[in-house]
Amino acid sequence: MTRVAFVDGEQVEWPGPATIDDPTTVPGAGLFETMRATRGDIPLTSCHLGRLLTSAEALGLRCPTRATLEGFLQRAVAEIGPSDHRVRLVLETSGHVVIQVAEFEIDDTPIRLSTVIGPVQAEGFAEHKTTAYLPYVQARQRAEAAGADHALIVGPDGSVLEADHASIVALIDDEWVTPSAEGILLGIARALLIERIGVRPTTISVADLARAGAVFVVNALRGASRVAALDGRDLPLPGEVLGHIRNALPELHRRALDKDRPRRNP
Repeated sequence: MTRVAFVDGEQVEWPGPATIDDPTTVPGAGLFETMRATRGDIPLTSCHLGRLLTSAEALGLRCPTRATLEGFLQRAVAEIGPSDHRVRLVLETSGHVVIQVAEFEIDDTPIRLSTVIGPVQAEGFAEHKTTAYLPYVQARQRAEAAGADHALIVGPDGSVLEADHASIVALIDDEWVTPSAEGILLGIARALLIERIGVRPTTISVADLARAGAVFVVNALRGASRVAALDGRDLPLPGEVLGHIRNALPELHRRALDKDRPRRNP
């Protein structure tokens, strides 16, 4: 199994100063990005670094140039093979960059959500992917205690914000929608779906999700996962709409798309 770590582009003994599975081990107001890579390539590098650099400037953090960060990433994934790898880049408050690479497997099992009242981040920080991740961990723990897999974070006014690990996309009244951007992380997969298939940002309530034709959580590591239940109530799982999402995110569903394509006779 591939597991390597780098600090400012230099390989160090695994796991380095952070742990790939637990962002809470890097406290404070640093930033991180979690990406998918295979065969030495991170297809959404530009999107991830764009978000990181924008947040670093907004928060006044020291940060290497885009070219330097790209070089760090290229070196980190240069030797990985055809399996999926999770790449975690942490920009520490000191300005140092920690990158970890490890193999991981996609789990297509539909997930269960439980409503947790939020927002869980301080005002002005929700749109940044910071290493102050503990509130999201606590939200997930509350959801797990209720028998779910993840938390559906809802604002005090009852509007849906996001899941504890991903953005929300739903098919409601035959229209693809996603919660409006205020108070949530600007998810990369979410942004791609807005651009590519016209997903519309709008205000969504828990009741809207309960009557939706399909609900997904989407992020730039695992792609789209179907939501099977919300607060203990089963939701529809129409398989045909999953293909629509996968086609819009080919960088995250290459294997699934290849599997779905009819094979030509030799």
